[in-house]
Amino acid sequence: MKQAVEALIKEVKKESQQIVDYCHKKEFISSAFDSPHIFFASATEQDLEKNIKKLRARYGIYLFVMNTDLNISKQQIMEWNKIEGGLINIVGNIKDIAAKANSCFYIGSCYQHSLMTRIREHFSEKKGPASLKLNNNKRCWIKNSLSVYCFPIKKTFTKEQNRIILPAIEKELHTELKAIAGSSRV
Repeated sequence: MKQAVEALIKEVKKESQQIVDYCHKKEFISSAFDSPHIFFASATEQDLEKNIKKLRARYGIYLFVMNTDLNISKQQIMEWNKIEGGLINIVGNIKDIAAKANSCFYIGSCYQHSLMTRIREHFSEKKGPASLKLNNNKRCWIKNSLSVYCFPIKKTFTKEQNRIILPAIEKELHTELKAIAGSSRV
């Protein structure tokens, strides 16, 4: 059993590194995930829906990644954090954040709901406590600076395997990428 767990940990780290490397514009070669789907958060609602529908009945990992450098002011952080869900992480006193292009804004995994459902929730104005609520008027200012990277897990994995693999990879990505918003719940 110990060897099986060690082998799983090694694979989780390898797959996590593949995602990190891909976000930094390197080649993506994965034994666990199909080709990534990428789209701009600032897309029109119609284009966004077209991209999201490709992720119906697919589970996996998703990241919101900065596509430009952006200074997030102390005031913007305070306004953002007044709304439940996807809070901007603060260590110590609130101060401006100089977010760089290709830095990770938010990381998530979905193994109970599809990628399509979770991404829709993040663009909703009012959905759930674990949602970015990017269409909320106090948060929509960031949409032009974000791209969404979705990594659908191969369909050969069972739901039970997804429940083990995806949170483990999400946790590893949180450790590696240190997202600006959200927290590692796993």
